[in-house]
Parts: sequence; structure tokens; C-alpha cells
Amino acid sequence: MGMVVLGESLWVAIFFGLGRLFARQWESLSLLAADITGFLVGVLLILVGWVAWRTQQRRKSSSSIPSNP
Repeated sequence: MGMVVLGESLWVAIFFGLGRLFARQWESLSLLAADITGFLVGVLLILVGWVAWRTQQRRKSSSSIPSNP
């Protein structure tokens, strides 16, 4: 039980310290996080589109090869 309390106290202290450290920069950090999130969503959409395209290309090429009876 003592380690749990110590861990929770450490967790609270770290976030309290980060809050004090970045108190004047929250708006800038929020804008940066929004920009990064938009970028990552864009990268994810491109990656999903590429995987879908490759899957379709592989299906086309495998269906055009006749199988041996």
C-alpha cells in the first residue's frame, strides 16, 4: 500500500511541476498539440489509403494468374 501512495504522490508532483513550468505557455502548447494531431491524422489517412491501394493491386494481380488444375 505504501508504494501505491508513493507512486500516486510522484504522479501528482510531476504533473503539478509541469503545470507550474508551462503555466504561461498553455495556449502555445495547445496550438502545437492541435497542429501535431492534424498532421498525424493526415499521415494515418495516407497510410490507410496506401495499404488499401496495395491490397487492391495484389488482388488484381493474383486474380489474373490462372491456376493449374
